[in-house]
Amino acid sequence: MMDICKTCDGNNFIKKGGAVVACPDCCDRKLSLREDVLTDAIDLIIGDREDEHGNPVDNFRRIATGWSALFGVEIAPHQVGLAMVWLKMSRIIHKPSKDSFVDIAGYAALSAELADNEK
Repeated sequence: MMDICKTCDGNNFIKKGGAVVACPDCCDRKLSLREDVLTDAIDLIIGDREDEHGNPVDNFRRIATGWSALFGVEIAPHQVGLAMVWLKMSRIIHKPSKDSFVDIAGYAALSAELADNEK
């Protein structure tokens, strides 16, 4: 009988930063690029970026307030994320990079959450 991995309890997957990833101790499966991008995005919006920039709901509300005053039109917090997606898309048009795709995934997820909160 084989020993069961203590890290994943034999499931071959673990939670990392809110994402489900292959267990590093027992699974030699390499993440696909799409899994890697999404896992990186989850790690950023739940961990590092939130620690650095604060709660995204509060942050996007502050930005929306500032942009509304600056542009003279009402900007909703979820639209801040959409504008940031466009910024990243513009950069990708010039030069594709994994980091920009990761950021797009993160901004899209945050925008979805904010749009849901605005209902």
